[in-house]
Amino acid sequence: MRADTRKAIALLAYLAERDTAPTRDELVWLLWPDSTVDRGRGALRRTISALRSALGGRWVEADRERVHLDRTGLDLDTARLDEPGGIDLARGRFLEGFHLRDAAEFDDWQAVTAEHYDRRLRTALEARATERLAGGDARGAVADAERRLAIDPLDESSHRLLMHALAAAGDRAGAVRQYRACVAMLEDELAVEPLPETVELHEAILAGELTPAPTPVTVPDPTPATHLVDVGHGPLVDRLRRAVGAPGATRVTGPAGSGRTTLAAAALPAAVHVAAYPADADLPHSLTRSILSALAEESDAVLDERAAPAVHVAPILARRAPEPPPLDDDLAAGRLLDGITTAVRTLLGDRVLVIDDVEAADVASAAVVERLVGRAGDLGIRIVTIVPDTAGAPIRTTPLEQRMVTDLAAEAGHGPEVADAVLDATGGWVGPVLEALATADPLAAVAEQRAKRVRDLDPVARQVLEALAVLGAGGPTLVATVAGRPVDEVADALDRLVATGLVGAGDRLEPVGWAATAATDNMGSARATLLHGRAADARAGDPAAVAARARHLERAGRTAEASATHAAAAEAAAAVLAPHSVREHVEAALALGHTDPGHLHRLLGEAETRAGNYPAAIRSLHAAAANGTSWEVERSIGDVYLRWGRWPLATASFEAALDLADDDAARATVLADLAVVAARSGDAATARDRVAEALAVEGDDPEVVSRVENVAGLVLDAPEHLVTAITHARRTDRREDEAAALNNLALAYARRDRVEEGIALAERALGLLDRSGDRHRRAAIHGNLADLHHLAGAEDASQAHLREAVTLFAEVGVGEWEPEIWKLTGW
Repeated sequence: MRADTRKAIALLAYLAERDTAPTRDELVWLLWPDSTVDRGRGALRRTISALRSALGGRWVEADRERVHLDRTGLDLDTARLDEPGGIDLARGRFLEGFHLRDAAEFDDWQAVTAEHYDRRLRTALEARATERLAGGDARGAVADAERRLAIDPLDESSHRLLMHALAAAGDRAGAVRQYRACVAMLEDELAVEPLPETVELHEAILAGELTPAPTPVTVPDPTPATHLVDVGHGPLVDRLRRAVGAPGATRVTGPAGSGRTTLAAAALPAAVHVAAYPADADLPHSLTRSILSALAEESDAVLDERAAPAVHVAPILARRAPEPPPLDDDLAAGRLLDGITTAVRTLLGDRVLVIDDVEAADVASAAVVERLVGRAGDLGIRIVTIVPDTAGAPIRTTPLEQRMVTDLAAEAGHGPEVADAVLDATGGWVGPVLEALATADPLAAVAEQRAKRVRDLDPVARQVLEALAVLGAGGPTLVATVAGRPVDEVADALDRLVATGLVGAGDRLEPVGWAATAATDNMGSARATLLHGRAADARAGDPAAVAARARHLERAGRTAEASATHAAAAEAAAAVLAPHSVREHVEAALALGHTDPGHLHRLLGEAETRAGNYPAAIRSLHAAAANGTSWEVERSIGDVYLRWGRWPLATASFEAALDLADDDAARATVLADLAVVAARSGDAATARDRVAEALAVEGDDPEVVSRVENVAGLVLDAPEHLVTAITHARRTDRREDEAAALNNLALAYARRDRVEEGIALAERALGLLDRSGDRHRRAAIHGNLADLHHLAGAEDASQAHLREAVTLFAEVGVGEWEPEIWKLTGW
């Protein structure tokens, strides 16, 4: 189920946990505590509608007084907690990671409910661990005791249970370490000593009274079992092939090491396979670039103008696409996303695109993948994503059963005791099981053998692996520069590393995860500093690597350079409309002492404003003003307060901007802003006065004229001013200004019973804003269209726009001022 809003998810969770149907007033109190009754009930109606739509019209029913959940056909994990094996369904706390920013009552209910299930889970885990100890399954008891302790690390009885289980499993040293951890925790957190029973248990373990006498197991030398590589994949191969028979998106899920990538390669050998790399997570559109480049290498298709913006991300496409438009206006985000989507559809054709390790993608690429997956059927493309373990996915790798692990252990020359231990240690996943069974001591040898493989490398190969571990990935030339070795030596070493499985094969050379970790652990701090410095210098002058270079400079201790490069990375992220990356790099640059903090704070504030995160935006913009204000900074602050609905603060900020304005164009712009504040706060007379002042000094700058005429049309309800605003906005190609005037003109026409014309204008405004990334104003236009379609009698269209409005309004992080946010119609 994919709900439209966070409030819809919260509503569903609350209904599922309630034995009786709650009243509407109870739900308003729970989810909209700061709203009036009427506004809260209206928000509840919209949320119920969004939730029912997400559920296909099933399960949730509402009458005038109460909201009901029909449990027919529903399978609730919480209801199965007391069933056999039910505790294994619990993979985290109740609603873990979920919260509402503006509903303290719901947060309190969520916390109480989570604690309720924590208590039940602790009781069930203790009972099963005790039962396993009595039955001789000490390793199983250890697993349950560790889970119980993780739920409440301050619970001393959980520490005792784990100490007992470890001792029973023959790990007396581990039991002693656990006692010491318990003592330290009690001292640090509670300033108390352990209970007498805990001390007595510790002393019994030290005396050997709880240590079992293990039966020695003779383990024969391992025997080759290479034919076992495809174990467990056969049925899934056919299922995956059938799943991609028609356009659409398919998920292959399972933990790392469960054979997901092997499965996709076996089922779809002709697919275009790309992967996200953790090392590039701070580089906007890194995965997007890999996708487009991989598709371009295997396609001769020519791209049209709609796909041309993709060239900004993947310059390799330039030779087959028209000149791309610049990404310097308010609509660039949507145009870029649409261009990438179109390019992928054109280049992919009837092939299958497989995207591995999607969870490691940078934020901008993740948005691209989400769009491709969500619209795969409409686009006519076939796409497979390989993601972490997710319940309900159509293609899901599964662990091996105990019988299979026992058989595999026997084939590899190991007894049943080893099989049980391997199953406990690996969870039964194919890759780890096979690797563990290939060793003489499957539990102890895996980590040691991996580390030894790195230590035993020849000096050149080890240096190359270290360089790759620092870089994350790279070609021979780059690796040679960082490693400080000749390119021919590096190329030979890379071949050896690929052949021995320490580096993955392909054009993009990347060390496997454990090899990178082992190489990093073996490096001293001086060597790591040296390599990161070389990596930074090697990437100097490469605009695509500015984010990675900033990280290398930081780790090399070159603080001033790192700060400046983080700032450049923030500018680059802003240019491709990646606000999360902007925030990350601005914070890094400030932490490193950037010399122009005001500029960085303003850059971040504007990114947060567009994303609808107004509290964060205002903090950043006030920080910018503290470092040297201007009329532009004060106006940006006023704009946030205006969007937020805090009229006195908006007025004060705009008046400060007016005092700092240094020419008539600036004064006209700010006077128009003041008119909007007055109009939205209900002071019509002041709004008209401000409009008159702005018109008197607007001059002939098309951008200024467009803004002033738009506000004049809004305040005076004068369509002729709005038409003038639209004309001047088109002259400057500022589509957001054009959208504002079109939206206001649509509302003016609706007031004159020209509803159909109003709908057409609002649709045009939405088309201009849909790709701008401005959540709040897009939400407002969807809300206006919902009202206009309702007036026209088109209820289906009205409801569709209402759902979009609800979704977008809910994404604007505004806290207690939410009602004013939802009232936005024109600006």
